[in-house]
Amino acid sequence: MPYCEPNHLRSPRRRTDVRNAERTAPFGGPGQNATGIRIRAGLTLVELLITVTIIAIVAALAIPSLEPGKSDTLVSAAQIMQSDLAYGRSLAIAHGTLYRFTFELTGNRYVLTHAGTNADFDDLPDHPYKSSGDTSRTQTTRLADLPFTLDPVRIVAVQSITSAGVIRSADRIEFNSLGATTSVDRSRIWLGVGTAAQALYLPIDVDAVTGLTSLGGLTRTAPPASAPISPTPIDDVPDPAPIPLGTAETWPAAAFRVRRASA
Repeated sequence: MPYCEPNHLRSPRRRTDVRNAERTAPFGGPGQNATGIRIRAGLTLVELLITVTIIAIVAALAIPSLEPGKSDTLVSAAQIMQSDLAYGRSLAIAHGTLYRFTFELTGNRYVLTHAGTNADFDDLPDHPYKSSGDTSRTQTTRLADLPFTLDPVRIVAVQSITSAGVIRSADRIEFNSLGATTSVDRSRIWLGVGTAAQALYLPIDVDAVTGLTSLGGLTRTAPPASAPISPTPIDDVPDPAPIPLGTAETWPAAAFRVRRASA
């Protein structure tokens, strides 16, 4: 065991020096506490400035990401329109009749109405998002009323696209009792946000057979030009090939026949 000098044998100054040494570094060198961890008075001015600078840089990068950008706004508006189209399609299937969406580009809105012959379904079901000017037979959605704080989203174009790739202007999408559209062509709705070189566009496709919607990709290219509205009369559409007896009719052919019968 190491020798320890008794306190009563130490001089007053030596006892003071020993107490200071024990208080500052009993387990290590100077500047350490009882656990052996080095004691520091605080941050230096340089360290404080570096810390503040790093916090400012992180905040500058994080704050813009908390606000929705144009692409987020456009996708959100498209998803709302997809939900509305799915709602109209579900009404057509549930009631076994036609429901129509009419698009008004100048008013930047679209209106849901019953388009069948049975007047019992002219009054639409109650809906929490009806506009104040709606009647019992209309449900209007104005894109300007959607809760977006940035640039407003607008309906840029409504088109029908044939199997040959011919693009025509359209102003409506109609669903029948099978959930298909009454048009034999695929429908496409173009939404846009921003102007000039900063504009973004997003297409919503509506399948003619299933009536289901799908989102395209964001692009800065404006929608392609389309021919004026000139819908082909349903009677001018050639009949599908006859189905031999004893064979099951496929879904596309069945949907096609219902579209013709519902017109």
